[in-house]
Amino acid sequence: MKPKEKSCKVCSKPFKPFKPLDFLCSYKCANEYKKPPKRRFISPVSKSKAKKDKIYQVKRQMFLEGKFCPITGLPATEVHHTYSGANRSKYYLDESTWVAVSREGHNYIHNNPIWAKENGYLK
Repeated sequence: MKPKEKSCKVCSKPFKPFKPLDFLCSYKCANEYKKPPKRRFISPVSKSKAKKDKIYQVKRQMFLEGKFCPITGLPATEVHHTYSGANRSKYYLDESTWVAVSREGHNYIHNNPIWAKENGYLK
């Protein structure tokens, strides 16, 4: 019984298999077949979030100009978002929920959540 011709899984050329389970025509195709598939790069930030971040950077610079931290009295360097968790993305660009704070003031807010909620810095 003669072996039937098969087509190679890599290059699609017809060949006569030596064994019934052969599906590659040469060593070259065998090396190609063993290569792992190329990995796709998954972006850490979605396209919609990237657009929001560009808008946020501009608004943030204008918001912080000439402001001082209400907690420490130092020049404000950061924006504290009063809404967090599930509401964060909803109020991300809403300036009415922002507070201009210094690094020390921001740390104080997050280290003392009960005090921050009483004073309106966290909701």
